[in-house]
Amino acid sequence: MRWSARFESRRFVIEQDEAAGFYLYVFSGETCTHDYLQDTFEHAVDQANQVFGVPANAWTTGGH
Repeated sequence: MRWSARFESRRFVIEQDEAAGFYLYVFSGETCTHDYLQDTFEHAVDQANQVFGVPANAWTTGGH
């Protein structure tokens, strides 16, 4: 599963990896500038909010 959000000048992607958890990727343009591994989707959303200010309601499914 994949979720995406746009906030300020960045694009954010959360991808589920069944074996590892949920990866949060942060993009500036086409360059991935940060990545985080979290145990749950909720933790990944919280990480994006705490570090970058991404609102929880900004996430949509799909996204590239």
